[in-house]
Amino acid sequence: MLDYIKGEKANSLIENANPLNPKPMKDHEYLLVKVWVKYISGEKSGYICSYDFTAYSIMDKKYDKHQPAMVVLPDNLSELDGAYVLPGGEMEGWIPFEVRKNAEILITFNGIPSGDTLSVLEEPLCFI
Repeated sequence: MLDYIKGEKANSLIENANPLNPKPMKDHEYLLVKVWVKYISGEKSGYICSYDFTAYSIMDKKYDKHQPAMVVLPDNLSELDGAYVLPGGEMEGWIPFEVRKNAEILITFNGIPSGDTLSVLEEPLCFI
């Protein structure tokens, strides 16, 4: 993870990016995460997209799982677009999530390129 924007700032960015973007649910907020991915080993290309990442809101020993939010990002934040990555290839971009307010957030990577498919392995990346 390279950077993140959370809370009112993220909510405002999403709201101003497109009037059709939904407001976060009650007791939730937007989290924008900038990730960098490098395919460091393997022989075939692998498909990577924002849905290979998951956010978990952790509160009171309970975990809520969050997939990327379906929102339009501001023009100055390049979304992590899905693409095939060749061995040694790199890509980066922003991923929007809607997470619980006041929770510790765990970001995980859920896929490892394996030929034409992804092997599922939930790898913790960071806490926010």
